[in-house]
Amino acid sequence: MNNTRLSEGEFIMLLKRATEKDFKSLSINYHVGTLEAKRYEALRKKSVVDCKLMTTDHALWHGTADKIDKQKIPDKYFKDIYTLF
Repeated sequence: MNNTRLSEGEFIMLLKRATEKDFKSLSINYHVGTLEAKRYEALRKKSVVDCKLMTTDHALWHGTADKIDKQKIPDKYFKDIYTLF
C-alpha cells in the first residue's frame, strides 16, 4: 500500500504549490499515508475497509496556507507533516 502514497518530495512540492499566493484547488485526492496495522484492525471491526489516509489539495491548502501570514505553516514544517501522515 505504501507504494502508492506520495513520496516525501512529491508531498512537499504539493504543499509548496498549495501555499502559493494564486493557488487554485482542483479537489484532487492524494494518498498521503497508511494506517498502522493495529489501528486498521480496530477500524475494520467498525466496517472500515480501507487503510489509506487520503486528502485533497483543497484540504492541504486550507490546513497550511492562509491569507494571514501569522497563521501560515512555514515550509520548514512540511517534512514533519509528511512524517505525521
